[in-house]
Amino acid sequence: MNVPQLLRKKTSTAALALLTMTVAGCTLQGPSLPPEAVTTQQPVNNNSPESAQGENNSSLFRFHHDSTTLEGLLAQQNLLGTMTEWKGQMLLVSIDETQSPQSFRSYSLDSIYQDSNQNGVQDPDDLGFFNPASTVKVPIASLVLETLAQQGLTRQAEYRQAATRRWYSFEDDIRRALVISDNEATNRLILWLGFDEINKRLAEKGFSHIAINRLMLDRGTLIPSPAFEIRFNEEIIQKAEQPVTIEATCYETKDKVGNCASAHDLLQGLIQLNQPDYFNLDMGFELSSADREWLQTVMSRTPKEEGFDYADDYCRFLTEVENRWASSSGKMLSKCGVSLFTNTYTDLSYIETDAGEKYYLLLSLSPPRRTSELTIIRYMNQVASTVLSAPL
Repeated sequence: MNVPQLLRKKTSTAALALLTMTVAGCTLQGPSLPPEAVTTQQPVNNNSPESAQGENNSSLFRFHHDSTTLEGLLAQQNLLGTMTEWKGQMLLVSIDETQSPQSFRSYSLDSIYQDSNQNGVQDPDDLGFFNPASTVKVPIASLVLETLAQQGLTRQAEYRQAATRRWYSFEDDIRRALVISDNEATNRLILWLGFDEINKRLAEKGFSHIAINRLMLDRGTLIPSPAFEIRFNEEIIQKAEQPVTIEATCYETKDKVGNCASAHDLLQGLIQLNQPDYFNLDMGFELSSADREWLQTVMSRTPKEEGFDYADDYCRFLTEVENRWASSSGKMLSKCGVSLFTNTYTDLSYIETDAGEKYYLLLSLSPPRRTSELTIIRYMNQVASTVLSAPL
């Protein structure tokens, strides 16, 4: 397995081999790159709503929605041809702060999911389908923090599978999952929550197209969770085994069960994390202000800033955009994903520019496998810079 140059760990040969086995590929399936109070305020809508078919009247599309502008912008910069060839999808949400209250404006390019073949599952034949890979780790992390709080625990608590020796902290596993896209850490969190619990609770929060059906690195599909022990305040808490009763609702390829998410759901999850007051209480993650701020900070920091011996641009695809648009007073919260099965590169980001403009962006590409990682990431930054430069 080749570790891509852009995300190659700058360390010893032995450690590089460990990287290849553990986190090569962000989802790591393949040889590529890898508030205290949540208000009950209804989503704000100061624009004329436009229906977006296929997303079940999801909350983002109660705001102004535009499905033509991004195509025109990319065409003007001679970027549309590659976007089409690489089966690109993009969903951009801008925040208009000139109005009171603030309002969202969303812009899409081939990113509105529809069950085209009407078979009741997500699969590659559906419009707007793509492999989200490790970007699903963001809602999983939010769900872990919410669950800990509901059980009277904190992220500093430790846990382990029953009858094993090593303890892991929830805080460290979340950091590893988000900053260096560690799949083993993610799998522990998934099993601790349980497949039934993850999918049920995400659906209850309005995520109609997120389906977590398997562990990262293809380590198990809809498998029961083992018993766990949680160590907190010198007390050991037992968590029983959890069966799986749900059926698969997502196919990453025609015959392979996997994890799915629409561009809309992934962006909505990031907005819920960042701006919870725009959603009803039952649609948001009930996080303390401390946990919410911590999670935002983790997603905004480079691996080295979080103490990991990885290159600063490891799994941060839009580093060029960050350096250009958010290098001083601005910030960028980011999560990458790369899938072996479909060779899909996905970036999920919140960008607050130095000028104070705020954007949420989902960009996904499935280029030919012969395409270099450098070419792919350079193109992603060209596309993102183009839309951020436009007077939307």
